[in-house]
Amino acid sequence: MKLLAVEYKNFKCLEDERIELGNLTLLSGVNSSGKSTTIQGIILLKQNIQQLPTNLIDELNMEYSSFYKLITRIRLNGVYTKLGTVSKVLYKEAKKDIINLKLITENSEILFESNLDKIGDRTKEDNYPCTVTCKGTPEVEFLIKETFQYLSADRISPSSHYPYSNEDVELNNIGTRGEYVAHFLNNRGKEDLNILELKHCEASNNTISENVSKWISTISKGLEVVSSVDTSTMQSYLNYRYEGDIFGAKEVGFGITYSLPIIVAILKSKPGDILIIENPESHLHPAGQVQIARLCSKAANYGVQIIIESHSDHFLNGIRVAIKEKVLSEENTKIYFFKKDYKKSEILTLGINTDGGINQWPQGFFDEFENQLVKLI
Repeated sequence: MKLLAVEYKNFKCLEDERIELGNLTLLSGVNSSGKSTTIQGIILLKQNIQQLPTNLIDELNMEYSSFYKLITRIRLNGVYTKLGTVSKVLYKEAKKDIINLKLITENSEILFESNLDKIGDRTKEDNYPCTVTCKGTPEVEFLIKETFQYLSADRISPSSHYPYSNEDVELNNIGTRGEYVAHFLNNRGKEDLNILELKHCEASNNTISENVSKWISTISKGLEVVSSVDTSTMQSYLNYRYEGDIFGAKEVGFGITYSLPIIVAILKSKPGDILIIENPESHLHPAGQVQIARLCSKAANYGVQIIIESHSDHFLNGIRVAIKEKVLSEENTKIYFFKKDYKKSEILTLGINTDGGINQWPQGFFDEFENQLVKLI
């Protein structure tokens, strides 16, 4: 299943926007301009569809030649995102108190429409009625099962131990913070990559664990990941091996553990999966940011749909080089620049060519290096 586009009406700072999605979609722009809101809309729907009774999910997965409607409620606070009350999500200048979120896939359209007229105290209510309208074969399980992985900007940091969850690991889920990554590697690290093209050139075999270590070593040379679990205490542990010695997570650079969930999420993926990553560049040296960008590009080229929010020009340039070197097709890449226009977002679509060149460079789009350099000359 592939998401072709998402549409928003009156959702936070998005008044009326349609965002086309590629195999790799990069959301860039100034702070508080709508990048996170774009992601929140998708994971809000995941959060709510996941809570529907099985019989209703089955109904949504049926094929409809005409539109089919289901009445439900949208809950704003849950496992994946916490948006507060109804008053926080309605666009402030909305002409009508109606919120629309639409998912367009290869086989269907799924519209979530909410009329807020009958909501009581919007500053206290944290859910609202919603009509789900489907046409085609929605197959909404792509938002529910192991085909979908979301990694927030608030990922795990070095710690003496990490959580343990057999249920999540069995469902191929490492948690929104990557909190189950150690447990996942311990239990499923010996499994082979689903996409063999993601195998690192120095890896001795096709297992996830071996390739995770080799990709981590592109960030910190010679480092290997060592995971373990203690079933009696229901905790998992993350260590690193360097030149034969074992080091705890707190004894190596912060960025290693922070980026580990990203590498694992990509290497465990398979064609058709959807992966959303916020700020993959955080706490990484520029060279490490480029390596993550290249890994994302390779996965996207082999059928994993990746949506990324980033403020890093190094990450952007890593994608541009990947396109020039034919690691990723420019046709499968979408780049957006978000800026704030009063209370709403303005979203610019930037084109990219086969040489990695970008067709326009609006003010504020990764230009601060040059801005400061001019002042030094």
